[in-house]
Amino acid sequence: MTDLTLSGSQQMQVLNYGLGGHYNIHYDYFDVAKENMPINHQDDRMATVLFYLTEVEQGGATVFPKLQQAFSPQAGMAVYWLNLHDDGTPNNQTLHAACPVLVGSKWVMTQWIEERPQLHTRPCRKR
Repeated sequence: MTDLTLSGSQQMQVLNYGLGGHYNIHYDYFDVAKENMPINHQDDRMATVLFYLTEVEQGGATVFPKLQQAFSPQAGMAVYWLNLHDDGTPNNQTLHAACPVLVGSKWVMTQWIEERPQLHTRPCRKR
C-alpha cells in the first residue's frame, strides 16, 4: 500500500467507538516544541494508516478540517496520510478528529508508521 516499512513501528491498535464515541481534534505526530513525546517513545509517527473494520449507520466520520475532507466509515476502507513533511517537520494540515457515532458502533484499526525505520526507504531528508 505504501513504500514504507513497518519494521520497528508501533503495534496496530484496534479501537471501538460505541454510541456517542468520538476522538477530539488532534495531530498524530508529537510536537517536540511542546515536549509532548511520551517518555518511552524515541521516534515520531511519520505516517498513519486508519483501517475501517465496520460501517457505521450514522456519524463516525473522520474529518480533516484544514483539508476540508471527511471520510465516512466503510468496512474494508483505509485512509493513509503523512504526518511529517520530507524534511521531518510536522504537517499541520493533518489535524483530524473522529466525529461522534450517532447510530451503531465503529471499529477501526490504526497503524502508526515510525520515522527512523524509513531511513533506507524514503528519500534523504532536506535538512
